[in-house]
Amino acid sequence: MKNLTFVLDIGSSKISLLACQVKKNKSIILTSASEAYDGFMDGEFFSTQQVGETISKLVETLSKRLNTKIIAIHIGVPSEFSACVCKRVTRNFVPARRIEEKELVELFDGVNEFGHKDDYTVVSFSPLQYELDGITVSKLSSKKISQFVMDCSYVLAKNQFIELMQSICNECNIKEVDFVSTALAQAQFAKQQLNADLKTSIIVDIGHITTSVAVSKGEGLLMLSS
Repeated sequence: MKNLTFVLDIGSSKISLLACQVKKNKSIILTSASEAYDGFMDGEFFSTQQVGETISKLVETLSKRLNTKIIAIHIGVPSEFSACVCKRVTRNFVPARRIEEKELVELFDGVNEFGHKDDYTVVSFSPLQYELDGITVSKLSSKKISQFVMDCSYVLAKNQFIELMQSICNECNIKEVDFVSTALAQAQFAKQQLNADLKTSIIVDIGHITTSVAVSKGEGLLMLSS
């Protein structure tokens, strides 16, 4: 089958691999496979060997079921292996000018700063809200402005988690690995399902061993705890 997206969901009692397709801007789960395992607690897996064996089994199961080779995968990073950091970016423009969406990535300064932390790697960065000439908004305006303020959120993942997953994927011959914050994905999905521009929302994920709480605002996470 073509145009498949594979997502690995790592819970505290089981690991699931999902095969999805996007149709009419909506993701549809075509099939999935799950396996129970010992789980994790306090940011540590009880058995890293079992994690590798479980993921390898899931990859083999879906590959045979769909008669396709899995070469790319999105891996959800549980809150137990994550951290959230918020910053404020300020810019003044003389003369006043418009801010384009494509410029936002350049304004997320500090990404390299987090790279110096030995234990974590940035996996995503998102805007929480903007202040355009003193007016707080959730989306950029096409008007010219002289003062730009952006509250932004960075989600970091433990290097120990990333290195383990990359090693397992290499053994499974998976070439492309993308890490996604599970809490951020849940928050964005809830916002989309409610079809409302919520200012702030709280996501509570109650797992078998651990429970996480995330506070979402705008397109990012304001707080994250587990």
